[in-house]
Amino acid sequence: MLVTSRNRLTGLEGATLLDLEVLSPPQAVDLLTRVIGPRRVAAEPEGAVEIVRLCGHIPLAVRIAAGRLAGRPNWTLAHLAEVLRDERGQLDELSVGDLAVRASFRMSYRPLPPATRRAFRMIGLLDAPDFTLWTVAALLGVPLNEARPHLERLIDAQLVNVVGTDATGGLRHRMHELIRLYARECAEAEDAPASAPPPSPGPSGPGCGSPRTRPSASPARPTPPCTGPRRAGPSPPPPPRACSPTRSSGSPPNCRR
Repeated sequence: MLVTSRNRLTGLEGATLLDLEVLSPPQAVDLLTRVIGPRRVAAEPEGAVEIVRLCGHIPLAVRIAAGRLAGRPNWTLAHLAEVLRDERGQLDELSVGDLAVRASFRMSYRPLPPATRRAFRMIGLLDAPDFTLWTVAALLGVPLNEARPHLERLIDAQLVNVVGTDATGGLRHRMHELIRLYARECAEAEDAPASAPPPSPGPSGPGCGSPRTRPSASPARPTPPCTGPRRAGPSPPPPPRACSPTRSSGSPPNCRR
């Protein structure tokens, strides 16, 4: 029996666990070729290599990119590569039919405890290729023994991978670039300042995991109502001057009301 899951099934007794890593570049190009045909790949081999690189060699992402090309026979591979280079909309573009990279990440993220989700979002904001348990503890402001369970849950959810050890023998971890983009989306949606307006709800509800919308560069200003051309007319009379009684004579003030 073959059982697949996004989370590591460490609780299955007698099971042999096999982690499926990302594809190698040649394997990813081969998957792309099987869907769109060898003629288009042969015409733009550099475009094919760039597309699978921007997909992070993740099988699902490559399959989605290939599906988009298959549905747009007039698109060049260079065009899709240019579209995928925009990080702000990259996860939006990696969606076709019922397949979506963002939805796949969401399935792993949503069941996590709130504190672990917060750790995931904070790790996504790091500008470092890899990190250690010490890094996670510092981000959360907790001791190592409190940070470790959060990191282990992220590893089990395959949102973080172990990539080796450092000089002291400590494990080093890494977050895939597409997962990092999703983590930053979640941080932007869930950790926004209190004064900021809440994010607009998408098909999956408010918060991260909804397709992004790009705000305009500046808010539109209301157009004043049209009153027609202005015409010259008599100037309004000046306001009456304030007056005070004459102290010397005691007569009433000589002023126009």
